[in-house]
Amino acid sequence: MKEPKEINGIRIPDIPSLIDDMLVRGNEQYPARNVWASSVGHPCMRRLVYEQLAWRCKPNPDAGLLRIFALGRLHGKQIFRDLEDALEPNDVRVEQSEVRVPENEWGISGKVDAILGFPNPEGGRRINVPCEIKSAQAHMLSKLYSVDDLWNSDRVYHRQYAGQLLSYIHLLGAPFGIFYFREKATGKDRQLIMMPDEERWRIIRSRAAKVNLLAREIRTSTTQRNREAWSPEVDRLMPPRVPWSSMTCGQCPFLHICVPDMAVRDGVADYMGDEEANDCVKRLNELKPASAEHSKLNEKLKKFCSAACFDLQVGESRVLALPDYDVTVKVGERRQLDLPVHLKEKHTVKKRQYINKITDAGTGEDKGNVVEDS
Repeated sequence: MKEPKEINGIRIPDIPSLIDDMLVRGNEQYPARNVWASSVGHPCMRRLVYEQLAWRCKPNPDAGLLRIFALGRLHGKQIFRDLEDALEPNDVRVEQSEVRVPENEWGISGKVDAILGFPNPEGGRRINVPCEIKSAQAHMLSKLYSVDDLWNSDRVYHRQYAGQLLSYIHLLGAPFGIFYFREKATGKDRQLIMMPDEERWRIIRSRAAKVNLLAREIRTSTTQRNREAWSPEVDRLMPPRVPWSSMTCGQCPFLHICVPDMAVRDGVADYMGDEEANDCVKRLNELKPASAEHSKLNEKLKKFCSAACFDLQVGESRVLALPDYDVTVKVGERRQLDLPVHLKEKHTVKKRQYINKITDAGTGEDKGNVVEDS
């Protein structure tokens, strides 16, 4: 039943649509002149150059994604208030929020979510520590127990989180940094501590400097028209493409100019943002060998059981005593229709069936089929 649009002459607006329109109108794209700390950990340097030169070609997020962003900001504000209320009695202060990092020779920009002031054990000024506040889905938070889980994650944005906080630690000269995660549905919290890492910081700042240098060179040696068309002249100056990855390339907003043949494909539905579905397929693929082994062993056990209990009547049972287990076998019966072929055909109905063929997006390797009846 459709919702009424008017009652007694009173026009009722479609409020969700109005909010969607408001969010889309209020979202603007801006050019980047430096590498943002939030993206410096991205594995593709080409994308980081696009962020500075191709920002006009970047598709605007749809209303659904903007709602997620807005909800994340709302979570962040609540966490910030909770931090202030909880830390003050313990002599830890939330000194500042949304703090810009100092200018630096590598051209890394960013805003720290919060600066926490800790008492100095030696007296004197408080020790300032950067704190990054993140909201997370339950299935993602369940995988994060240390900073190493971020660095080694197959999620690109997790590695970006790690690069972001590490940049803040070194740019601010802090002794450590804090991630504070809150699970979106239940409000469950988790904090992770990150220590300085000179080797990773050397790689990060070097990449940022290279990206900024390349962007300046391309900007000064090519025309705006050529850059917007992404002519071969511009493409030759760009960093090399990374090997195709559904996580890195498939979700990239510059896919349509970097590898346009992959951006539009007939019969392809874009579910790149659905992490839960991706995790489901990944785990299904991991469990497939175990499932096949389980089926074989189950059939083998059935033969043992039927051989040991062939003399029992329906309703009777017997225990198979094994060295480590007791297996109780009870004889039952099931009923099924035994119809002639012509009657079976007459009463057969067609049911919709989905045959899900799974292939690796990176290698094209066939991972098998999953058949599902509706």
